[in-house]
Amino acid sequence: FATVAETVERDNRRREAALCHFAALCRRQLQLDITVVKGSSLSALYPEPLHRECGDNDLYSGSDTQRIGAMLETMGIDVDRKDPRHITFLYEHTTFEAHNYLLYHNDDPQWHSVQAVQQEYNEGTSPSPSEAYFTFPPVESAFFLAKHCEHHSVFFHAPVRLRTLLDWAMLLSG
Repeated sequence: FATVAETVERDNRRREAALCHFAALCRRQLQLDITVVKGSSLSALYPEPLHRECGDNDLYSGSDTQRIGAMLETMGIDVDRKDPRHITFLYEHTTFEAHNYLLYHNDDPQWHSVQAVQQEYNEGTSPSPSEAYFTFPPVESAFFLAKHCEHHSVFFHAPVRLRTLLDWAMLLSG
């Protein structure tokens, strides 16, 4: 169990560092602030943010998604554009999805970005997420989480994951 916790922490530090570096790049090159959804934004609600497992970095970039893709391609980074909802790319050995829209029928509400919650890390080696990116307010995060869970349950007959239930509990208790 301790080994798994250490691995999750290490992976999250690497993923968070890549996210913060990418946010700084977008701010510098495109004058664009990054809005993070799911993983990193929800981990801030946990007692130990680095213990929430995350697979990739999901961003809501809306109409700026194509600009991000073009910037990455000029840097020689491959951008997968197969999914109409998002582009996918690898930055600093971390998978990112930059979403044109989040809901599955392109019926997104008007999303609002707020400064990320300050996360405390056990070691001072990771950049501060609150200085790097934005997230959704809790009510919008809850709405998106519910819609995302519904989509996977209804259309893919996937059971609700424990992580999703924990995310929901953290949103409600926050």
